[in-house]
Amino acid sequence: MNHKLHIFRTLLSALALLALNSCGGLIYDGEGDCDPYYKVRFVYDRNLEYADAFVPQVREVTLYVVDDATGHIVWQKHDSGAALREPGYMMDVDVPPGTYSLIAWCGEGHRSHFSVAESDVHTGLTCRLDERAAHPENLGLEGSAVTACLKPLFHGRLMASVFPDEQGVHVYTVVLTKDTNDINVQLVQRYAPTVSADDYIVTVTDRNGMMDWDNSLLDDEQLTYYPWQQTAGTAEMLPSASADAPSAGEWVPSLSADITTARITTGSDMRLKIYHRERGLICSLPLVKYFLMSKGQHAHLAHQDYLDYCSSYRIVVYLEGSTMTQLFINSWRVVLQDSDL
Repeated sequence: MNHKLHIFRTLLSALALLALNSCGGLIYDGEGDCDPYYKVRFVYDRNLEYADAFVPQVREVTLYVVDDATGHIVWQKHDSGAALREPGYMMDVDVPPGTYSLIAWCGEGHRSHFSVAESDVHTGLTCRLDERAAHPENLGLEGSAVTACLKPLFHGRLMASVFPDEQGVHVYTVVLTKDTNDINVQLVQRYAPTVSADDYIVTVTDRNGMMDWDNSLLDDEQLTYYPWQQTAGTAEMLPSASADAPSAGEWVPSLSADITTARITTGSDMRLKIYHRERGLICSLPLVKYFLMSKGQHAHLAHQDYLDYCSSYRIVVYLEGSTMTQLFINSWRVVLQDSDL
């Protein structure tokens, strides 16, 4: 019995020595050889919940692998649907060892309302908002109109990552930024008996329909975003500084407009413009300035980070006739200055 045990232990030692000589002493479960394996995971935690929302929000991904030595795209892959819903989803990347940068355009929007240019080099991976049309209203505005509810668009990149020539599984993480924004505008007529959805035209203007490979904005024509949904109803009054205003909690006539825009940046002159069909332009508000004034508990974020993390804004405009009297953004009251109107 002891002789057989000795033979068995000798055999195990020989097999272990063979493994050491062939794989550097490491055995990887699930891999049949000692080659390196590269995988990329995608994370969307640049949101105001500070939690990874990749699974519920991102439906499509396209990854581009760039050879840092030449700047050329050497590999790319698109995944969508059920594959992204799998727990711990990661994309297998088939490239030889080297140093690479990873660029990703993701979300349903990047292959529908937006398009990514075909290119052999990473600097050509620009993304354009294609959903452009003639203005539906005769407001004398330049540029193009956007009237659709834009599907989500995300961008991510990871620069100068070493893909080593070492056996095992090597995982790289691409963090995503959401480039589409939902803006809900409520117009509240504090003393009117009713408000019609046809009385007002609500728009947002910006020059933000072209994103470069690194997600910075490129020069573009002026875009006017119109509501993809506009309805009349009632709204609950927020606390007011005016003594003669309706009390907080009281329901008053209102109009609700839903608009989706492309990326918002600190350097843009994005403006909310509200028109009355008979009286013309009521107000033109610098939205980026007011968004940054309403950071609240997220004040620790840098300005551009806040604009990237916050992809949903609720704007409440209080009107008396054609005069704007109060403004709330994400429930924060903004003190208006005459020079901004």
